[in-house]
Amino acid sequence: MARFYREKQLRWFSSKRLIAVAFTLVSVQGAVVAALNGRAAAPLLSELIQLALGLICILACIEAFGRSRGIARYAWRLLALTFIVWIVAQGLGVYLDLSGNVSLESLDDLIFFLSAIPFGMLPFLDPEGEPNHFDKLHILDFVQVCIFWVTIFLCFSPRMWSPATAFHVGHFTWSRSIAFDCVLVGTFVLRALLTKSKSVRSLFGRMAIFLVLSGLADSYALSPRQDLQPGGWFDLIWSILLVIPILIAATWKTSDEEQLGDPTRSQSVVVNQVFPLLYPVFSFFILFHVDRAYPLVARGVFAMAFTAVATRVLIIQQRQRQSEERLRLDVAERKRTEEALRQSEVEYRLLFDSSPIPMWVFDVDTLKFLAVNEATVRHYGFSRQEFLRMTIADIRPEEDIPHLRHRGRDCQPRFEFPRNRSGVGGSTRHHRAKAL
Repeated sequence: MARFYREKQLRWFSSKRLIAVAFTLVSVQGAVVAALNGRAAAPLLSELIQLALGLICILACIEAFGRSRGIARYAWRLLALTFIVWIVAQGLGVYLDLSGNVSLESLDDLIFFLSAIPFGMLPFLDPEGEPNHFDKLHILDFVQVCIFWVTIFLCFSPRMWSPATAFHVGHFTWSRSIAFDCVLVGTFVLRALLTKSKSVRSLFGRMAIFLVLSGLADSYALSPRQDLQPGGWFDLIWSILLVIPILIAATWKTSDEEQLGDPTRSQSVVVNQVFPLLYPVFSFFILFHVDRAYPLVARGVFAMAFTAVATRVLIIQQRQRQSEERLRLDVAERKRTEEALRQSEVEYRLLFDSSPIPMWVFDVDTLKFLAVNEATVRHYGFSRQEFLRMTIADIRPEEDIPHLRHRGRDCQPRFEFPRNRSGVGGSTRHHRAKAL
């Protein structure tokens, strides 16, 4: 019954339906912008529509999560978390518009910027990781992403940056969002180029495009040359940007073959060795610049970043020692097994050669002798070299040959000794010895 309801909910939140609702909301917002043209109700209606689009983003990520396997499931979890934080910030913005309280605008901006942190975790998804296994090293990766976020936030704080004095390129302003997004875009593009999976490459490539566009939009909005009114045409741009992740999630396709494919060596090296060092390196360079305005904070953050890197190195070294120890034990166990096998072969050979009963091994296909013991040589009068050139048909009655071939069809090379017709060993009157 629970499975039925889950399937019913998934059908209700289908990809096509989510896309249709998203485009309907954008169309409604376009009509609102055209009709109200910056009137008092326009900003509130625009933010409510964007809030609804954010909810659709979460539903689209959940729906894509249900259709995914492997590392893609972690990716959609992180993306859903991103939009959950974004929804909190957007909801706070709606509250500020309704209440007229401007004291929380800084907090609202902070939460909006905070929503980018889960994006920063996407490049750390290990292609060799088990689908249902969480590596504790990802906790340190998350710490490094948070530290990098803090360094960007400090670098673009009011003490060190303002829209009026910031670097400008045309209508665009260098801001904290575009700085953070530039690093993410670089890691996403690198990850997309290294993966062998078309679906994973599509995910990282499309998300990189989304980050570029959203960063440019934020940079454009911060330019002091612009006079963007709330509820105007630029709010429609923000809404269109929110449709992009909805389309990415709704059109996401995956295949078992791609998700189970082995990652390339270069991809594993970048994910497990380069990316964990990339954020600390950027953080260290930015902290040297931030130290002028925030000396104590910068040194404290530097110590945290260095501690996280050192802890990661120690954990990796411990895992390497454990792997080497397991490998050493495996080698020792294999040597013991090989020695036991050799000893067993020696004992078997000794038993075979010293047996007083004639015994031999022959090939069931060709009936050729493979080995005979000393008792067989004494009993039949043929030398070992002669036996190796003979077949068992040379010492058995002709009427036994078809029976031997029929019995040996489903067998491996056989070990035998002389038997009488009743099946009891000891009598050899039906076996042919060498003529004197």
